[in-house]
Amino acid sequence: MPLQCLFASDAVTRTSIAQGAQINQIIRQSKATKSLEIGFAYGFSTVWILDALRPRLNSFHIAIDPFELTQWGGVGLHQIKRLNAEPVFEWIAEQSIHALSRLIKSGKRFDFIFIDGNHRFDDILVDFYLSDQTGFARRAYGF
Repeated sequence: MPLQCLFASDAVTRTSIAQGAQINQIIRQSKATKSLEIGFAYGFSTVWILDALRPRLNSFHIAIDPFELTQWGGVGLHQIKRLNAEPVFEWIAEQSIHALSRLIKSGKRFDFIFIDGNHRFDDILVDFYLSDQTGFARRAYGF
């Protein structure tokens, strides 16, 4: 039975089971412990990412989305609470260009980055460029 959509944008926003399983597999195979997600929304991809990170010591996940509470109604944050994942999760409520710049300055490094925020070409290009500036050693990107 397909998942029911609450809003018209849900059909586009939702990470499918096949996509989520692929994200999960990539993270598990890469042995990533530190991940970053640009675009959070309902937290569908976040659930798959956190599941892959769960068995790893000192793992954490950061999600960037300035619209989590306004446009998405905090559903993603509710998912985090439901999974008891608050200790390994950080939500940044900023535009990705500002959040990524701050993460670069702070020296944060990531093993896996999933870019799924604004889907316009120029925004994706900026997110990719800034994500690459984090200088992580093991490179695994998701789009």
